[in-house]
Amino acid sequence: MQTTIASFGGARAQVPFLILALALLLGIAASVWSRTSLANEAEVARPVPVPNTEEHAMRSKAGQDYRIFVYLPVGQAPASGWPVVYVLDGNAWFEPLANAIRLQGRQPQFTGINQAVIVGVAYPGDTPFNAHRRFYDFVPDVPLREEMPPGVEPPKMGGAMQFLGFLREELDPWIKRRVKIDDERRTLFGHSLGCSFALHVLFTQPQAFRDYVCGSPSLGFNGGYVLDSAERFIAAQDKRQVDAHLLLYVAEYDEKMPPSLNPAVAEKLAPQLQRARIVSGARELYQKLQPLEKSGLRTRFMEIQGENHISVVPVLINRMLPIVLGSRPKG
Repeated sequence: MQTTIASFGGARAQVPFLILALALLLGIAASVWSRTSLANEAEVARPVPVPNTEEHAMRSKAGQDYRIFVYLPVGQAPASGWPVVYVLDGNAWFEPLANAIRLQGRQPQFTGINQAVIVGVAYPGDTPFNAHRRFYDFVPDVPLREEMPPGVEPPKMGGAMQFLGFLREELDPWIKRRVKIDDERRTLFGHSLGCSFALHVLFTQPQAFRDYVCGSPSLGFNGGYVLDSAERFIAAQDKRQVDAHLLLYVAEYDEKMPPSLNPAVAEKLAPQLQRARIVSGARELYQKLQPLEKSGLRTRFMEIQGENHISVVPVLINRMLPIVLGSRPKG
């Protein structure tokens, strides 16, 4: 026996049919609500920022545009001011370094790591590395010695001193107007071509920073111009003192192929890595700089096993923190 009820229009309808209709309507409504909900979620979605960070747009006096990322420590600055770390290739390396400081500097009584201001010097856009801009900003005005493949235009280079001027004369004063900085604890952090720039600064204007953290420098690039700067710097140390600290890091697979790489790709890339002289050149540089400790340049060198050109950076960050931002005096 089937039960019936009256419809709104007075016609009789079967209960099973009404239940089915309601179920279909509810299903459609749920589907529409779900799509609307997801659409609303997508509309209100925001990037996940690192806490206590800011982004600013800056144009240098030379007309170059930069994105400036700043991490500001929580709490009152020490009497001498906060240490500051300037990070090159900020699109790639600002967040890993800022997060490391934020987490490890929370309880220095346990970690031995103090808080610091982190300044990432980045370029417009979200790509990790802007090849054209970094070649210009990181390489000084030296003759091109690289042999370019047929049909390939050489990168525009030669803006390194202009870029250093931006860091020292424009960006640094702007940071100091916003937060108290300890001038005795200023660090320049560079990786790959950024490391080559940091080394060039050390060898030409060593007083610009106190600590130079350099990872995987391409010392064979463009005929080894960085090593030429090093030779001139070493020759001049009999006549002057410096007060600087160089941390030089390379990866095991900076100059040889990782076993996981496709053999055909490895065979093609191997000659390029050999020409870059990242590991052998850094080891040679370290040996040449060691005698300069009596002149005030303290140098540390480490080859980090099991890492490649990119994966070495997070390890490098953890190695540098106790030295650059540690509670104990640096040796």
